[in-house]
Amino acid sequence: MKKNILKKVFTIVITIALLFYYVPEECYADSQIDSINKQEYIISSKNNIKSMKLKKISSCDDMFEGSLSKNEVQKLKKEGAVVEKDIQLRASGKERKLNKDKNKVKEIWNYLMINVDQGIEVSNSAKKIKIAVLDSGIDRGNTIPKGYHNITDEDTAPWYFEDMTGHGTSVSGIIQNIVPNAEIYSVKVLDSENKTQLSKVVEGIYWCIENDIKVINMSFGTLQYSKILEQAVDDAYKAGIIMVASAGNKDEQGIDYPAAFEKVISVGAVDSQGEKTEESSKGKGLDIMAPGKQVVSDGLYGTNIVVGGTSIATPHVTGAVALILQKNVEVSPNFVKELLLQSAKKIGDKNCTGSGLLDVEYALANYEEFVNKYEETTIDNDVGLLSENDTPIKTAETDLVEGSWKDHYVLFDDAIAGKYNGTQQDLQKIKLGSVMPDKILSLKEGMFPTFHGRNNYIANTIALTRLAVKGNSCTVNSISSDPTEVSNAKGMICYLRTLAPEQWREGGVPGTPSEADKKLYYYGMAIHVATDAVAHHSFGWQDNAWRHAQHTGSYGWADNPEKFRYRYDYSKHIAYRIVRAYVAGNQASYKTFVPDDTALRNTMLNSVIFKMENITRNAKRVNSSVVSDNEAMTFFNKYNYNYTHNYGSSSK
Repeated sequence: MKKNILKKVFTIVITIALLFYYVPEECYADSQIDSINKQEYIISSKNNIKSMKLKKISSCDDMFEGSLSKNEVQKLKKEGAVVEKDIQLRASGKERKLNKDKNKVKEIWNYLMINVDQGIEVSNSAKKIKIAVLDSGIDRGNTIPKGYHNITDEDTAPWYFEDMTGHGTSVSGIIQNIVPNAEIYSVKVLDSENKTQLSKVVEGIYWCIENDIKVINMSFGTLQYSKILEQAVDDAYKAGIIMVASAGNKDEQGIDYPAAFEKVISVGAVDSQGEKTEESSKGKGLDIMAPGKQVVSDGLYGTNIVVGGTSIATPHVTGAVALILQKNVEVSPNFVKELLLQSAKKIGDKNCTGSGLLDVEYALANYEEFVNKYEETTIDNDVGLLSENDTPIKTAETDLVEGSWKDHYVLFDDAIAGKYNGTQQDLQKIKLGSVMPDKILSLKEGMFPTFHGRNNYIANTIALTRLAVKGNSCTVNSISSDPTEVSNAKGMICYLRTLAPEQWREGGVPGTPSEADKKLYYYGMAIHVATDAVAHHSFGWQDNAWRHAQHTGSYGWADNPEKFRYRYDYSKHIAYRIVRAYVAGNQASYKTFVPDDTALRNTMLNSVIFKMENITRNAKRVNSSVVSDNEAMTFFNKYNYNYTHNYGSSSK
């Protein structure tokens, strides 16, 4: 009883402490804000200022340094002191925040392509533009939002870890990389399945109007027109708000709303070669293009992740808008839109690429010229006010992967080569299922990490094959001894049961699949989950340390089949075991992750050059009796890496 009471007291104390630490500034009284917003200063004063607890600069009686609030600064100045911000000085030379070495370019190619310095330093006098990210929320990690507003029906506790999908966190990360001093507000309108209702979007837009937001990022959309949504957009436009929205990932089906509205800047996606991505929507109403494939941004809990789609292209333009507003926050939405469109690089047909590729540097360099020539007449200013931007596009060779081995098709073919004599038609459907998590936008790594080897990959693999076997009667309450892992598996199952026909088509299915076909696709998805775990959640022995597969730089070998050869052979074997489970009408088990090919198992046990993240723990959680399975435990213990979020370990 005493332990329970102490536990409750401890929980209450920690909760109160977190609330005090994380509450947005607008929730504090003025005096509290003043004490929180202290900055570093250097002070010259002949008066006695010991009461402010400042540090005296060595060998100088009248010089001090320390943190001061605005009130304290004003008080010192009234007393005759000289107070200046303790600015940073550096060697005279121009450099980017990140070095442009070969591997780093792969990570920041998107910023180089649009000619903007990622993490560019801004002066203290630069205006802090208020940006609202209408999305799935923003986790406190790499980005620290100025404030939160949740419009969904979901309770997020604690609220500073509110993003259940990672979508909004990735979007906001790109914005802050372009505009580090932006005041980003999380307006949560998408739920844990990245869905929302029209009413919530409209409510979010009006919240932005009431709270003096200057830019709204909307990385979502629908093909269905709404007059109510258009009215909300019109009202925001009249309030001087600049709206940026994703054109959609529907190729020839047209531009999504709200992006399709004339008063919104619609954004399509290009790859690292400056070419429109296959899925990026095209048609009337497309305004501008930005990077939207194999882009590195913020993941959940302060990690990094590779993401793509017009959702990710959109925040690049939002960041550019904010940089323009820092020059003059009073310019009209149409001014900003036209400056961006007329400074874009022409890269193709207007129907496919709009006005061209975003060029931040060109827009800012020609800002003054545009100001002198621009006239606020109509929304669509057809007169060209700037010289055509014909500078070359900075392309890059990227091999970043959005959540899978480079080619699951090849992996699948290698796995069953010469071993399977069943129905080829069924096998092709399993094969298609093995790539669906990379084809269906809402299942991609940035949206649904559990489909890409995250969390307990053994439990998730079993869950998908159980769904294949049991269909609508499938339950996963016993999938793991860990409640969070059960919840993850339930999320996967529930979402797959609600996939819309257009999502199946997005995955490559010609029409609405039958229940029998769905089961085949589920087996394929299970292969994707299991083999992605080997690709992205394993550790390899290199340079006398265990290196995480996701580690960047010279250790970025996650999707390289040639790196640690037995790792790829192991992955192929898992894929084949899942195909065998389908043939037998069975679900997977922890045994699926133990090679039953004696030669392969002995070879792997004799040469351990890679390990699997928490494989022993994962196996025990799905079936505690695994401890009595000597063959399985011998393999698991030899190949287990207890992940402690350190990328290196000194012992083998």
